Amino acid sequence: MRDRRDQPRGDRSRRYVHAPGGCQATATIDIRVGSGAEQDRVDAEFDAIKVSDPRVRIDIEHAWNRPPMTLNTASAPLLDLAREVAREQGRDGLPDAAVGGASDANFVAALGFPVLCGMGAVGDGAHAQGEYIYPDTVPAQTALVAGLLGRLAEPLEG
Repeated sequence: MRDRRDQPRGDRSRRYVHAPGGCQATATIDIRVGSGAEQDRVDAEFDAIKVSDPRVRIDIEHAWNRPPMTLNTASAPLLDLAREVAREQGRDGLPDAAVGGASDANFVAALGFPVLCGMGAVGDGAHAQGEYIYPDTVPAQTALVAGLLGRLAEPLEG
């Protein structure tokens, strides 16, 4: 088993099963977690798996490929600004949500930079065959992102 401490945290673990007669099976499991603590808990659960047949061996490779994304201190003011823009546009609130997703924003947030993820289309079934958006929400989401970008650009206008 590889030491995972020198690997980036993320959303994937691999399991290798070696059985009698040279048979081998490999499984890649897509796991999404919301924190490093949850990642450690999942790792410990998989590490605790035991086989009942002494001829069978399980090798576990902790191949997390990105850090979990949580609201960091750098992102909180950006979320506050987005909420302010939403209020100015007559929206009743802009909730924050941690969904344990795996986007490139995870890397940016882990470096301590401000990040807001999920500012796009509103819908359901993300990345699945039945994924859909609510078309009537597109104008409001577009206005929110445009308003936020405008506010972020204000200091540049000098």
